[in-house]
Amino acid sequence: MVTKDFDVVIVGAGAIGCSTALELAPDHDVLVLEKGLLTNSASANASAFISDWWLFLGRKHVPGATDMLHEFFSDFDGTGEFEYHDHPYIELVAEEKTASQPDQEVEALKESIEDIDGISFNTATELEDRWPGALDLTSYEGGFVDDRAGVIDPVHYLRAMKEQAEEMGVEFRMQTEVTELVSDGNSVVGVETEHADEPIYADDVVVAAGVHTDDLVSEFADLPMGTFVIYGATLQSNTVSAEAVPTVSNDQLMVGPDVRGNFTTGIEYWVDGPESIPPNLPQEGLLSAAEHIPDLLNDFGDVLFLEDQTYKCPEGITVTPDQLPVIEELTDGLVVADGSRGAVALSPVIAAAITATITGGETPFSLDHFSMDRFDSDVSEVDIPFVEEAPQSF
Repeated sequence: MVTKDFDVVIVGAGAIGCSTALELAPDHDVLVLEKGLLTNSASANASAFISDWWLFLGRKHVPGATDMLHEFFSDFDGTGEFEYHDHPYIELVAEEKTASQPDQEVEALKESIEDIDGISFNTATELEDRWPGALDLTSYEGGFVDDRAGVIDPVHYLRAMKEQAEEMGVEFRMQTEVTELVSDGNSVVGVETEHADEPIYADDVVVAAGVHTDDLVSEFADLPMGTFVIYGATLQSNTVSAEAVPTVSNDQLMVGPDVRGNFTTGIEYWVDGPESIPPNLPQEGLLSAAEHIPDLLNDFGDVLFLEDQTYKCPEGITVTPDQLPVIEELTDGLVVADGSRGAVALSPVIAAAITATITGGETPFSLDHFSMDRFDSDVSEVDIPFVEEAPQSF
């Protein structure tokens, strides 16, 4: 019988790890282990666009989750250096439907959002009335609008959560890599870390380590994930203010403001893992994406790259086929949380689901939405709109 060191050990200090630590802190003795620094994570390098719409990427509604998301960010605004900036979002719907927006899914979404505060379908005429002359709506029937969307600084968000969690007794150990899970029969009872002589024992281990999650839990499950890398560009327009137009996307591109009043956009490529990410930025691809912005926003003018703010996520991002996370107890004492698109925005919802999985508590939404059982057992390839095969060289 081993003596536990903590109630819960969380592997990964990204948005999911930090928010879960904060959620568990009032009733649990929690340790968070992070292989790098807070600013090295994929979360710290995210665009940090906050919207209900991340819950609809797989064209599935998760009843009960949207209010939780917005209540958290509203309450957390002003914590430390964290600020939430309201900014509406539009997903445009083309007149001629595409593979990523088939007609039946568009119609089903129109019905599913009828009772959701803040989300509505606006016709092209209604969009033009709201943002006169701002959007190029030539080939669109309208768009789904999230009026409760916003943007944040992701580093400020992580720091504020970490600091508040530490005030509540959570311990963070940065630059501490978890190398293996410790098992006792069919139960996970702790973790081994690099350069430590003894394991760290806990009642529960939560693995939210992004691209490293699969390696750590492979003994217990084959996660249905693909890995992609985002290359982002920060831009300025010499004619349009970022505050004056909504964040907007079509089936090719998303563009919107950051907290500094610039525009951000990016391109995404499939990769096999961190070791296969090209070290150089795909300048041609980023330029091509940026040059497409005037097809969405009128009078954008010249596109100016801010070279010192061009970036990529450091090790890649994992994603499931429907872009919602897998949150599941894989075996006694082991909970996994991985594969979420928009993990920064969804982190309050994911943290609540993880906590309920550990404690047996309730959530205002069904955990079935995040169960691995929702996928066929033979999922071998993940195909997501926007994500392309990487060019041979750039």
